[in-house]
Amino acid sequence: MVGPSISGQALPSRRLIRNRPPIIRQELTSWKAAQPSEGEIRGNWWQVYNDPQLNSWRKQVNISNQNVLAAEAQFREARYAVRIARSALFPIVERRALLRRVTDLG
Repeated sequence: MVGPSISGQALPSRRLIRNRPPIIRQELTSWKAAQPSEGEIRGNWWQVYNDPQLNSWRKQVNISNQNVLAAEAQFREARYAVRIARSALFPIVERRALLRRVTDLG
């Protein structure tokens, strides 16, 4: 068998938690329930700051992102065109299987 056997190990009991120092005991027993913040802005988060400069930068970044995506698409298209053009430089290898049934009539 490779590795330690973990089938016999149990989870720590409440007694072990009680015997720990107070700080660790508090960390282990003081869980808080999640508090979702549905009222917060989720879409245009930068508008929380009411900064016109930040808003204009965001518009510029959005335009720049579109330009980068278009340039990347053109690059991929050019790379594939080069691959297609280079493929004519290599020999073509074909395989065919031919099955014939020969009958002896004589």
